[in-house]
Amino acid sequence: MPSRIISINMGTAKEMHQLLLKFMRYSSVSQHLIDTRLELKM
Repeated sequence: MPSRIISINMGTAKEMHQLLLKFMRYSSVSQHLIDTRLELKM
């Protein structure tokens, strides 16, 4: 069901994904952890 919610609200999902990446960078999360999350996956 989560993938259906994401597909219905793809714009919001993309925006939230970018905010997550921004937060991770701001929080000095290790780059290898960020790299594994660069692509939004459903």
